Amino acid sequence: MGDQRPGGRRRRADHRRHHPALRGKLPGLLAQAEAAAKVADGYAVTGSPPDRYRIFYAGRTEWQRWYGGERPEWTGGYAVTVGGGHHEVVLNAEGLTNSGTDDLLRHELTHAASLPERGYPGKLTWWLVEGLAEFAGAGGQAVDRYEGVADVRKMVRGGWDGKLEGVNPADDAPAERVAGSYGIGYLAVRHLVDRYGPLRLLTFFKTVVHDGRTLDVASEKAFGEQWSTLHDECVAYVRATAG
Repeated sequence: MGDQRPGGRRRRADHRRHHPALRGKLPGLLAQAEAAAKVADGYAVTGSPPDRYRIFYAGRTEWQRWYGGERPEWTGGYAVTVGGGHHEVVLNAEGLTNSGTDDLLRHELTHAASLPERGYPGKLTWWLVEGLAEFAGAGGQAVDRYEGVADVRKMVRGGWDGKLEGVNPADDAPAERVAGSYGIGYLAVRHLVDRYGPLRLLTFFKTVVHDGRTLDVASEKAFGEQWSTLHDECVAYVRATAG
């Protein structure tokens, strides 16, 4: 969330040094990471998936010490750029459930596959970066199965200003506000994929996140539509889905 969230050929995912108490969970975690890596490969917007997804499974103490740490309390995991075009994923072992781990791995490995070498692009496109990762994390499930819809509903009814830019949660935001923000990003990306297909969405993402162009330019290029129009359609879809 914030590139973070509440890896016949050689193995694609591996783990880093870990707390001894967590060692017994590593075989299962590796199997889950292998499955998530196959999903994340589909979001390599430059066409070249990472050669390997590197994952650090952190216990309580290690979570505070690992580079890229000092994250908001609500963070379940994050992807951090380590140079050379590589991103490493750190998972917070505290409170992770087996089913939640699958979603989290797909989310974070998609960050590793899709983000540019320089790392996270900034807050204005937070909804797009996190929305793509949430879309991957959802694993193709029906939109009404997405667990954050109830939190989106609370946020929409609680006075959300209807803008995707700036929807990112504050570091001290309560859990339901965080979930609502991620859910809005997910639903906006979901609408664009449903309407235009995944390849055009990835063109849009690459133009904004990798090439540094504006949302207006990217929208015209990928979708042939003005962004102001599509933004309003995405927001309408968020509101309609939230109910």
